[in-house]
Amino acid sequence: MGGSILARNRTLLRFPACLIAGMLPIRFLSPLLATAVAGSYFLPETSRNLLALATEYEEQLPALSQAHREISEDVHKLKNDAAKEMEQVTDKLSITKK
Repeated sequence: MGGSILARNRTLLRFPACLIAGMLPIRFLSPLLATAVAGSYFLPETSRNLLALATEYEEQLPALSQAHREISEDVHKLKNDAAKEMEQVTDKLSITKK
């Protein structure tokens, strides 16, 4: 619930046109993210068990497993591209400082 309140307060105050711009999913996804982070911090063993159970169910559904694999690959590729871009930007900034 705290994640939803935080997202609502931050989103609506700073971006009044957030409903038009499509930022509404942040308000709905932030409680799930806050729960996952808090659960892994405060209840690590339970979180590992839930992840193992979810993985077990995922293995029973090949379409879900394939979609998860593709999303994981896309996220990994995005992370690598962002790291390369950051490296290029920092290189350009260090060149201009000299």
